[in-house]
Amino acid sequence: YPVEVRYRPLSASGPAGEAAEADDEEELEDAIVAATDIDEIKSAEEHRRVMNLELHHRVNNSLAMIQGIANITARTLTVSATGVNKVYNGNTNATVTLSDDRVAGDTLTASYTTAGFTDKHVGTNKTVNVGGISISGSDAGNYAANTTATTTANISVRNLTVSATGVNKVYDGTNTATVTLSDNRVAGDVLTTSYTTAAFLDKNVGTNKPVSVTGISITGPDAGNYTANTSAATTANITAFSLTGTTPSGSTFGPNLQLTALREEPMTK
Repeated sequence: YPVEVRYRPLSASGPAGEAAEADDEEELEDAIVAATDIDEIKSAEEHRRVMNLELHHRVNNSLAMIQGIANITARTLTVSATGVNKVYNGNTNATVTLSDDRVAGDTLTASYTTAGFTDKHVGTNKTVNVGGISISGSDAGNYAANTTATTTANISVRNLTVSATGVNKVYDGTNTATVTLSDNRVAGDVLTTSYTTAAFLDKNVGTNKPVSVTGISITGPDAGNYTANTSAATTANITAFSLTGTTPSGSTFGPNLQLTALREEPMTK
């Protein structure tokens, strides 16, 4: 068994016959020897050592956990935009829908303040820039989101309705007509409309006579943003031609004069 041995050398030179501790040069006459079982002491020391190690380990774990909790940082949230196609309306305003990569189950609402095409004109896969992206909701504080995004969308041509207004005329023996054109363009757009033919159904005098217009076309800086009708219909009047003149006798006649055809007789000698 583990024992601890302690001894103290004694000499007879002490007072009144008492033993005293011997110096190194004195002759050893006797010694006091004490033996102690230290098994329990060693066991207790080992137990303390193990407990100290365990305590140290647990303290380190607790500190690491506390540090880990203290160092939770916001998660990067990627907010993406998808462009919505539109019909040409003369401006660059765009509409998008937003999506993100939030942790499943988290409550967030993503929004934006601006979305715009780079120009107003018709085109496909046109760039759309989105700004002012923000998030709200009970879990918004756990994320750091991008504030801008880029996507694409289409602007398709706008239908342009070109209308014709007939111009009245005096009978001239033809069915040729004249019209003026108007349309429903976006305010401020620069367009020129034209046509190639306009005609009555016949040449005769009448009111509200149908007029057909064909060959309608548009030109100008904003013409490419529209698709226009190429024909139109309207009405107009053909009024009677006023016939005036002078008879061989010198009298005058007006439009109400009824003329009678005369048959030329052969002259006789």
